[in-house]
Amino acid sequence: MDLNGDGFNDILSGCYSQSGHSAMVGSYWVLYGDKEGKFAKPVELMGTDGKLLQVVHDLKGSAGDRLTQNICSRPFAVDWNGNGHLDIVAGNFEGSFFVFTGEGKGKFAPKAAQLMDTEGKALKISGVHSDPFIIDWDNDGDLDLLTGSSDGNIYWAENVRSRDEKVTGADRTPELTALKLLIKAPAASKDARAPSYGLRIWAADITGDGKLDILVGDTFHGGGGMRTDLTAEEKAAYEKADADYQLVMKDYQAAQKPYNDAYQAALKEAREKAGDKELSQDQLRAIYKEHVTDKMAKDEKVQAALTRMRETSAALNKFRTPAVSGGNLWVYEQK
Repeated sequence: MDLNGDGFNDILSGCYSQSGHSAMVGSYWVLYGDKEGKFAKPVELMGTDGKLLQVVHDLKGSAGDRLTQNICSRPFAVDWNGNGHLDIVAGNFEGSFFVFTGEGKGKFAPKAAQLMDTEGKALKISGVHSDPFIIDWDNDGDLDLLTGSSDGNIYWAENVRSRDEKVTGADRTPELTALKLLIKAPAASKDARAPSYGLRIWAADITGDGKLDILVGDTFHGGGGMRTDLTAEEKAAYEKADADYQLVMKDYQAAQKPYNDAYQAALKEAREKAGDKELSQDQLRAIYKEHVTDKMAKDEKVQAALTRMRETSAALNKFRTPAVSGGNLWVYEQK
């Protein structure tokens, strides 16, 4: 899409988080295009207040909804309110949706508004990782919302705003029903013959029959468990190594706890001294190094536990299947 209105296509992306901040943030990045079809280096979008464009600005402590509404940001640029400027409809880890109002030429108001349904309830998928795709799904002339989900389901919210409303210059913000299940996640299969987890969707007439289809990307993870071809002797060795690993993990966590507690106390003190000023990554790393890394390196009990963890993990790996992960591309054809 042409985000800044200069006549050239740009690339808009969300992110999970990034370095340079004291807490995890899910910001929005853009690669601006030029007349030669090339793209500039990615830059973070800022609001019209000059601050980072994000759903929640106060992330001190990174707790609860304030964090999950930001991270895993998934933007979709569209003229949501019908005023001629591109807005950003954004998904997140929480599974909810927010809108940043566009002010033209790639500028966006800093305050995000949460999308609500016609009953005043927040739109939210049953899983996490909301994935907004805005399109006229039911072919009635207005914008609806489709979304993938971490649970493998695909949902849609129908725009029920009357098309008879008058007229030029009026606010055309969609009025959405609660999310409805559009495509149920197929039953899990060992041979990966259906989309499974962490869906990202795109709607288009892929088959050329005049009907919108849904292109789906997913994620899969497998392996890492006990092999099924082990002899009785090997299975017993695996179970012993697994029990040993669980014990040494408890020992390591107990030995590490005093240092983590000291770090949290030092971090709290540093933040109180800083007041409203955000701690830099360098400051955070220095505090962690002083109270955790350096001291644990000299603690013989901690180092002994780490050595035993490596040894028991290596013993377990002899009896495990290889860990694999990746993704597939699927198409749901509309009939």
